[in-house]
This record gives sequence, structure tokens and C-alpha cells, in this order.
Amino acid sequence: MATMAAILNVNMATMAAILNVNMATMADILNVNMDTMAAILNVNMATMADILNVNMATMAAILNVNMATMAAILNVNMATMVAILNARVTLFNTN
Repeated sequence: MATMAAILNVNMATMAAILNVNMATMADILNVNMDTMAAILNVNMATMADILNVNMATMAAILNVNMATMAAILNVNMATMVAILNARVTLFNTN
């Protein structure tokens, strides 16, 4: 434990030194990246918004159609599902 603490203390000191250097360079890299990232994101956000608006319209149209068919399918499925479940329940009850 004593030696462990000694090793860890040394390691912590060197680690801290390494991290401080890395943090500084990291900060520099990140600041540069943040600027370029922001620029890229702003462009992407604009195009994304355009794409999404188009997609939302088509999506809404598709969903409306799908909702209708989905509802029809679900109504049929619900009926059969209920029938199946009722049959299973009676099976379990007899056993």
C-alpha cells in the first residue's frame, strides 16, 4: 500500500503534467475545431432544415396513408388477436 501510494503519487504527478500539456493542446485543437465545426454545422443545419421540411411534407403524406391502412390492418388484427387470445385463455383454463 505504501509503495502503491508512492507509485501512484509519482504517476499522478506525471499524469497531471501530461494531462496539463494535453489539455492545453486539446483546448487549442478544440477551439480551432469548434470554429470549423460551427461553420460546418451552420451550413448543415440550413440544408438539413430544407431537407427536413421537404421530408416532413412527404412524411406527413405517407403517414396519413399509412395511418389509414395501419388502422385497417390493426382493426382486423385486433379482432383476430382477441379471438386468438380468447382461445388461448380457454385452453389454459381447461388445463
